[in-house]
Amino acid sequence: MPIRLDQLCQTLEEEGVSVLSCPDQAIELSSVATLSSAQPDQLSFLANERYMAQLKTTRAGAVLVTAQHADQVPSGTLAIVVDDPYFAYAIAAAVLHPAPVFEPGIHPTARIHATAQVDEQAAIGPFVWVGEGAVIEAGVQIMSHCHIGAEVHLHEGVRLEPGVVLYPGTQVGAKTRIKAGAVIGSDGFGFAPRQGRWQAVPQLGRVIIGERCSIGANTTIDCGAIEDTIIGNDVIIDNLVQIGHNVQVGDGTAMASQVGVSGSVKIGQHCILAGQVGTAGHLHIADGAHIMARGGVTSDVEAAGDYAGFPLMPRKAWQKMVVYERNLPKMHQTIKQLQQALKAIEQELDQLKGTEIHDERH
Repeated sequence: MPIRLDQLCQTLEEEGVSVLSCPDQAIELSSVATLSSAQPDQLSFLANERYMAQLKTTRAGAVLVTAQHADQVPSGTLAIVVDDPYFAYAIAAAVLHPAPVFEPGIHPTARIHATAQVDEQAAIGPFVWVGEGAVIEAGVQIMSHCHIGAEVHLHEGVRLEPGVVLYPGTQVGAKTRIKAGAVIGSDGFGFAPRQGRWQAVPQLGRVIIGERCSIGANTTIDCGAIEDTIIGNDVIIDNLVQIGHNVQVGDGTAMASQVGVSGSVKIGQHCILAGQVGTAGHLHIADGAHIMARGGVTSDVEAAGDYAGFPLMPRKAWQKMVVYERNLPKMHQTIKQLQQALKAIEQELDQLKGTEIHDERH
């Protein structure tokens, strides 16, 4: 979707990017590309100084850079000076490469319950099931083979990719995207043990998802046991994430692939849980906590900051421990040598003591 340079700069500013300098040349950009492969009709960006050499030789028509690097842009390439090139690139890429938009309407193979409310500006794809009392607002896009349970409410602009399952009562906020194969609102892992038997506990809550969220492919979010499972606004969740029943996730939090969150955990705002982080249940994670990959959360995280390890600890303490662990073989060898030296000293002392006793007797 080609766009003129001045229109692009205007769009960036409308989306919150601080554009410090926009060239007034009347060029049109057709797409985005890397610094090394970009052609004169393409846009690129520099967000990491490791790619400075590629910036100096790029053939891109325009490059998003900070003021610090504007003088490194080669002649023939225009510099769009912004405060945050990577964020600006994300906006520009969405403009130049928009997601496909489906024509409003209901596919003949879709099945819509008579009591469901489907806005005429929604797009319902092939083999979709929409249950009793569901509400689908304007601009919603539902791709093929999705299952929308009873009383589900999809707010304006929600996008469901193929094979998404939304269990009854699920609420999805405006402009949220749920990727293929995600299952939202299935029963949580609730069982009452008695004499070797597991009795399933009915899961009576719902899942409430906020606005502008991104839910990854094959991710599962369980419904609440009694109260609701709640995902805040602007939350991004990667593929293959498991969120248990009654979990609460604060606004702006991010979770990478294979994170597992046990039931009734409360995660604050603007947290980051990196890949394969796992938590015990009924814990609280404070606003602004950043947990590195494979961190094991076994107790409350009471303050913002960086954490790592299993069990979890402040990142700096964990880094020191890793250094100590790597030195254990060397330390073990040193201890053995010290033990041998100490034993030799003890033997010499015993010999000297024996000699002194012999001298006293004679």
